[in-house]
Amino acid sequence: MKEKWFQIWGLSTLCLLVGLGSGCSGCDSEAYVRSTPAMIVTNTDTLTFGPIAVGSSETQNLVILNAGSAPLSIDPLAFEPSEGPFVAELLETSVSAASETIVPTSFFPLTAGEFQVELHLLTNASNTNKKVVLLKGTAFEGTICGPCDNPPESACADEENLLIYNYVGSCVDGSCLYESTLKPCEFGCDQELNVCRTPECTEDADCDDGRFCTGVETCDTEAGVCEFGDTPCGPQAPICDEELDLCMECRTSDDCNDATFCNGAEICSAEFTCMPGAPPCAGGTPICLEATEQCVACTQNNDCDDGSFCNGSEICDENGLCAAGGFPCTEARPFCDENSDQCGECLTDAQCNNGVYCDGEENCNDTLDCEAGQPPCGTLDEVCDEASQSCGECTEDAQCDDGLFCNGSESCSDDLICQAGAAPCDDPTPICDEDTDACWVCSLDTHCDDGLYCNGAETCDDAQMCVDGTSPCSGETPVCLESSDHCVECVVDEDCDIDETCNNYVCEAPLDCDNVGLTWKWSTDRENPDVSRVSCQNCNPYGASHAESRRTTFCNETLPILCIKVDDTPAPDNLSLSEAGKWAFGHIALTPPVQGCSLTSIAVANTICQEQFGQDWRMAEHHDGGWPGWDFWALGHINPDTYFWLHINNQAANCWNSSAP
Repeated sequence: MKEKWFQIWGLSTLCLLVGLGSGCSGCDSEAYVRSTPAMIVTNTDTLTFGPIAVGSSETQNLVILNAGSAPLSIDPLAFEPSEGPFVAELLETSVSAASETIVPTSFFPLTAGEFQVELHLLTNASNTNKKVVLLKGTAFEGTICGPCDNPPESACADEENLLIYNYVGSCVDGSCLYESTLKPCEFGCDQELNVCRTPECTEDADCDDGRFCTGVETCDTEAGVCEFGDTPCGPQAPICDEELDLCMECRTSDDCNDATFCNGAEICSAEFTCMPGAPPCAGGTPICLEATEQCVACTQNNDCDDGSFCNGSEICDENGLCAAGGFPCTEARPFCDENSDQCGECLTDAQCNNGVYCDGEENCNDTLDCEAGQPPCGTLDEVCDEASQSCGECTEDAQCDDGLFCNGSESCSDDLICQAGAAPCDDPTPICDEDTDACWVCSLDTHCDDGLYCNGAETCDDAQMCVDGTSPCSGETPVCLESSDHCVECVVDEDCDIDETCNNYVCEAPLDCDNVGLTWKWSTDRENPDVSRVSCQNCNPYGASHAESRRTTFCNETLPILCIKVDDTPAPDNLSLSEAGKWAFGHIALTPPVQGCSLTSIAVANTICQEQFGQDWRMAEHHDGGWPGWDFWALGHINPDTYFWLHINNQAANCWNSSAP
């Protein structure tokens, strides 16, 4: 920028003004240096903006050069007049010698028109203390709302640009929205005709302005000038759309309004043609009054006739509304028939029903009068029951009585049919005597048989009463089996003598063996939860001597078996650490007493536990709580007063493998 300004002023002149000496070629190398005061120079005296659209802005730079050797001071900028669509920003208030600063200056019009203000630069420059720069701006409306069939005409924005308005949409009031654009005029804009000046031409193509709505331009070859074309749009489609190159009848439905109310509101179709509207009057108000733009139901009574007889004769009231007529039928003949336009006593048979069944069903005839019906029960042996509205054999029980006692009392059912009675004789007097009309317990022994064997044979005595029989079983076979109707010696051990057992209904003496087995006993227990400690109680489990200190027992004695179910149950919190070390991880329970001699193997003992408690149970053994095996803890509460059989799994100390003492 400095080089530009040097060229404008002339290099030698600038050198003399600022005293740059030998730094400037063209000055005498021996020229003396002379100091000069500040001097203001601007790149222009006039800034011209536009034309631009209202609401937009344009910015240009005003350049200030200090052509002196002293600093140039600039006071705040001022405008004359002070109000106007211009703004300038002073970036520096002091400019060094031979330096420049830029003042961005903007034009922001809010209304259309031409604007002009003076920008005053107040400085300490020696050539002028108030530099004036003229600011000019031209603005045009960017958008305009106007009639759709008469768009805004083009106009010269300035000498070089033509302002053209193109349709871009609709405004709130239904008019069309036009947006302005500037078209540069190559040969200038004719301010009188508001068109771009045409060039000299030799053919029509030289004159084409590229716009559809201005028509087809032609060349007057004799005069060598262009002639403007006529609008391409005629009266049937008067609206020209430059963007679509199309003549249209309408852009919006407002363009189609023919100001007639009764033919409805016309609409503009997607093809930009006017379509007739739908008549506004229909339904209950079908008559249209153009003068008042009103829909009414009628103008005379005939307009209100709905063709129906039964709702009376309609009338047209003073408001143009139809009023309903009165009901045409009387109380004596209250039913109205629309098909025959008459009133009558009835329309359907149901309306003639008097509510009485036994006189038949009344009906409605063709003249709408009720006629009596025929009684429903026609045969001589039929009776009519009004309550049940049916015909049948009877209406009361007495009509069904056959005179017999032993077949019960006959009755008349709800459907009027005679029903047989129930036999009058039942337990405890099930035998019926027709001669005496009486019920007895029995007349034969077979009448007393209760079907049971074990209570003996019942008999019928002279008073027709049943007498109980006596048990058929006694002596050596005193026990009766009802299932097989025979007598046996026993069914359970309790039927036998003490120490005997019942086997296949026969009492057998206890087994006799001379073996001995080690037995344990309850030691202590805890609650919450219930756990018990079982032990040998200071015995010596090794050996089979019948010494009390070793807790051995003869196997011909009867004691329970200690059974266990090991299910990994953890030791409860109510055991000490040492006690938990002898935890058996399961539950224990006692079977009913069994003779030791019957325990011929561990399998036999396990089977007894399983039959008593389930498949997961077995005979407990003295190592279930770990080694050495003198005691263990488990869940369960057992009888503390009895000894019990226990499996000694590594010694000959069981009833099935011990020797006599």
